[in-house]
Amino acid sequence: MELNSVIRQERSPDHTENGIWMNKLTLIQNNVIKNNEAYGIYFHSGPAIEPVSGNTLSGNGLPARLPFSGLPEPAGGNNTFSGNTKQIVEVVGNLRSSAVDFPIEDVDLIRVVSGEAVISEAAMIVHPGAVFKMDPNTGFRCSNNAILRMVGEEASPIIITSSRDDSILGDTNGDGASSGAPYDWRSIMFESNALVGEGESVIAHTKIFYGNEVFSRAELSITNCEIAFMQDNGIEFRNTTGTVTLISVRPVPPRFPLGTPLTRTEMYSVFLLACFPIRLMEIQF
Repeated sequence: MELNSVIRQERSPDHTENGIWMNKLTLIQNNVIKNNEAYGIYFHSGPAIEPVSGNTLSGNGLPARLPFSGLPEPAGGNNTFSGNTKQIVEVVGNLRSSAVDFPIEDVDLIRVVSGEAVISEAAMIVHPGAVFKMDPNTGFRCSNNAILRMVGEEASPIIITSSRDDSILGDTNGDGASSGAPYDWRSIMFESNALVGEGESVIAHTKIFYGNEVFSRAELSITNCEIAFMQDNGIEFRNTTGTVTLISVRPVPPRFPLGTPLTRTEMYSVFLLACFPIRLMEIQF
């Protein structure tokens, strides 16, 4: 089913490949979408859409592939995403200007399959136990008075890793046995106009593997995290202030064959440029 408008109160036919397949739909509300072989809802690209609400997606291969802007709002939007073969929601990156929380109820994994998920003028709050897997050329960006808070717990950390990393939840991308590698995905980036102060962005009790780097031009606190196997610097602060406490930052081994010409020969676990003050406390390299 391919649609370019608004759909409400619809029941999809059973046993089709995808319940709803679309590129330009702007609102998905109060639908029952069941028993489709692949996805309940499938977006081929990432148009700006409103958060889905009031939908029941069950008995499908996966509940949904949605633009970042279309993910449910923090209270869940009265959606039911239970009883699917794989409880995985795939995300197509785009700009979102409304609040979003993770994990989504009944969803085991968020897989970002393309583009940057950009939060702007709103808060993205990630709670303990949330797991993200990232495809090539994907990442998160916090911009324009936004907040990105990733606060796990020691016993229930947040995990952000490569889609090829089968050590986390197994082979979730269907490529057979595989493991992650540096730069399997891009970065977590905080722009200089991200919100600071009382509601400052925080990364705590979070494990971040196989990306490029955590990069910030805004005030940022990073505590009790493990950042490993990154392509560039583990953490990079530029022209800002911040706090880095109780961090394990493991650099990757040399990853270029002998004789490869390089324009930049050094990578750093923590890289600081024009930053004052930055507090570094109890860091393990």
